[in-house]
Amino acid sequence: MQSTNEELKTGQEELQSLNEELSTVNNQLASKVEELESKHADLQNLLAATDVATICLDTDLAVRWFTPPVQQVIRLRDSDRGRPLADFSDDFHDGDLVKMAERVLKKLTPIDDEVTCRDGRVFLRRVTPYRTDDHRIGGVVITFVDITQRKKDEVQLNNLNEMLEKQVSQRTGMLKLLQDITRSANEARTIEEALRAALQRIAQYNGWQVGHVWQLADDGSGDMVDAGIWDISEQSEEAIGRLDEFQQICRQLRFRPGDMLIGAVAQSGQVHWIDDIAKLSDWQRGDPQSLGLHAAIAFPVTVNDQVVAVLEFFSDHPARHDKRFMEIMPDVGIQLGHVIERKRLEKLAVDASEA
Repeated sequence: MQSTNEELKTGQEELQSLNEELSTVNNQLASKVEELESKHADLQNLLAATDVATICLDTDLAVRWFTPPVQQVIRLRDSDRGRPLADFSDDFHDGDLVKMAERVLKKLTPIDDEVTCRDGRVFLRRVTPYRTDDHRIGGVVITFVDITQRKKDEVQLNNLNEMLEKQVSQRTGMLKLLQDITRSANEARTIEEALRAALQRIAQYNGWQVGHVWQLADDGSGDMVDAGIWDISEQSEEAIGRLDEFQQICRQLRFRPGDMLIGAVAQSGQVHWIDDIAKLSDWQRGDPQSLGLHAAIAFPVTVNDQVVAVLEFFSDHPARHDKRFMEIMPDVGIQLGHVIERKRLEKLAVDASEA
């Protein structure tokens, strides 16, 4: 009995020692579990914070786990873990997600591309091999980053750049037009040649078929009368009918300040654009439809803030309202006014010299 008691005590001591070892192991295991739970929570919070759609597949391309945003592009539920990816439909146009995963699993090379959903959303897709702690391939990981807004911003930026380039091009064209008119007017020998050159340049720039000049009457009345200066394109003879009748009507008219289109431009000194002449209630130069006239523009030529001439242009079709063209026309009128004044002074000097 004594021997048995000693053996029991020895076994009890060994059991107590074993229990202490188990307790130590349990504490270590609890610490590891707590650390693992903390890392898992950190990982879950990281995935939730980034809001990146992520799905992990095993080597058989079955679903291991996924983040909630994946459900916005692939028809998955929490109970679908373990099912093959091929069983689920997605919103992408290409529909080659399974083939891409197989290619990455075979070649172990990540693939990045952009994919578009049927509702217009755009995602940056990245498929990479999934490596375990012992560096074995355990499947693939697929992430989807929503770049829809970035794409929209890129489109808006491109549109803005195109608009700016177009505006710069238009501005450059306008400046070139102003330079061409000024140069050709300065090279002209008479005021008539200068005005005719301006008619040609402006008509060529905006595609007007008919250009015409009204000038201040010499009788001091302030009325605008026909200057007899026209620019008629070759196409206008077919597109616009009865031009002779229209020119004859213009020869017989006088416009007082504020009277209709020409008088309004002469009085205000501002450019006037008419989209449709037929809608004017005070038009007195024949029937616009029978004449083939549609759009018109008129702008003043000024000398010392006084309107001395009005240039008008006509088109047989609706003309695009060009804001920048409207902005530069007063400058054209001022430059032509300088040329007219200089030519007038040159003529007076010649006449005085001859006298």
